[in-house]
Amino acid sequence: MKYILSFVTILICLGGFAHGQAFEQPQAREQMTTRLDYATFKIGNYPEFALVEFYYLLLRKELTFEMLDDIYQAEAYIWLEIFDDKGKLIDTLYKKIATQVDEPQKTTQGNFKVLDALQALMRPGEYSVKLYVEDANSQVNGEPFSGKFAETQIKVQIPDYSSDKDLMMSDIELAYDIDMIPSEDTVSESGNPLEKGNRHVIPNPARVYYDSDSLMYFYAEIYNLKFGKDINRKYIVNFRIEDYAKTPVASYGQREYHKPGPSAIISSAIDVNDLPEGNFDFIIEVTDLEDNSNVTSRKSFTLLYSTDEIAPAVATEDFTEKDAELMKKIIYYYTKDQDRKLYEELDLEGKKNWLKEFWDRRDPIPSTRLNEFKVEVFRRFKHANDKFSISMIDRDDGWLTDRGRIYMKYGDPDEIENKVSTASRDPYERWNYFNFGSQGYIYFIFVDETGYGDYVLKHSTAQGERTDREWEQLIKNEDPFSPGY
Repeated sequence: MKYILSFVTILICLGGFAHGQAFEQPQAREQMTTRLDYATFKIGNYPEFALVEFYYLLLRKELTFEMLDDIYQAEAYIWLEIFDDKGKLIDTLYKKIATQVDEPQKTTQGNFKVLDALQALMRPGEYSVKLYVEDANSQVNGEPFSGKFAETQIKVQIPDYSSDKDLMMSDIELAYDIDMIPSEDTVSESGNPLEKGNRHVIPNPARVYYDSDSLMYFYAEIYNLKFGKDINRKYIVNFRIEDYAKTPVASYGQREYHKPGPSAIISSAIDVNDLPEGNFDFIIEVTDLEDNSNVTSRKSFTLLYSTDEIAPAVATEDFTEKDAELMKKIIYYYTKDQDRKLYEELDLEGKKNWLKEFWDRRDPIPSTRLNEFKVEVFRRFKHANDKFSISMIDRDDGWLTDRGRIYMKYGDPDEIENKVSTASRDPYERWNYFNFGSQGYIYFIFVDETGYGDYVLKHSTAQGERTDREWEQLIKNEDPFSPGY
């Protein structure tokens, strides 16, 4: 397998937080923040491969700076490990990066991000990719794996771009900004993944935007447009946004373009300022007017609002006893019995103060305008009720179900496997978390014993959760190549 490597560091002052991460997991060393995303593209010289770009970020203020001559410099070691669908390590990318500032106060100033990207040529298929970062200057006596670190893991699906006839589209790359490269400048020949199509694309690996950001930039490529003499030279692009239930929430109309050739670039921005807060899919649909063939690509993103709500959609001054009861449910899995008892004994003003202190203690990045932990808890509670409620009318008890409890505590699984019923067992779901903090790979088995969609937790490999050796053996027999065995 051939890999192409490149490096560019960009600093920008924008917020970002990715949902579904483990909350408050104990670590032996100080853990930093990182986010990882990817996009795949067709590459003409190697039709059996796809060009995969991996985008990641670090927070500059979390790195350790040392004075070097008249500047201050931080360095980090980067590993990107690629696993196949059987969990076998097939390759590792490694590099060392550096970032510099000219004044000491800039080393801890604001929420500046270090953005970087790696490229790889990969065959079609499913992969798991793990990013590991170590802060070089915090290592103890220069000993590897002794300094501050960051890690995350994602699933990667590589499509087959080998056809030269079917209309195709790349993945959508979401970005903070896109600038055209002046025609007099030459695009780097070093394989810089942040420069392509005469554009300089600043990726958003977190895929999070704030209401104040207004514009969401994006980049994609179209392949195998019908092109030639006496062929319709136009194609149509539709942009729309759907929520998690695939319900349309915004449409940006239909645009008609002239074909520049058999391939084309889609690069623009849309205004997300009018969208409600939540998780969405951005969808691009392309139609070739020569034969009306079409292709669709989608990318998930999150929109957050900068208002400081004491309860979902409730400002502090509007907080009531009813809201206080709701908050008792929302924070249930993040509190102990004595905490809940104390909360119950307080008057309304006391409850408001207690909640403020509760959220402030758990704010992962206090310097930003949002408490990312609070926003994520609100999101999980809503999702648990929407997806897992037994009540079909009120849909307010999903957080009490086993799936709701696990979702509230552990967040979005990396993968959900749905298993149909057989003669020997009921239908079940398997939730896989490939890199959950210090526990690493864990999974949960939920069984629908009644046939009415009330899935009960039967077995898990997570610490402190229910373990059933009978179910463990059954799963081993069904799926001997499952990760973790």
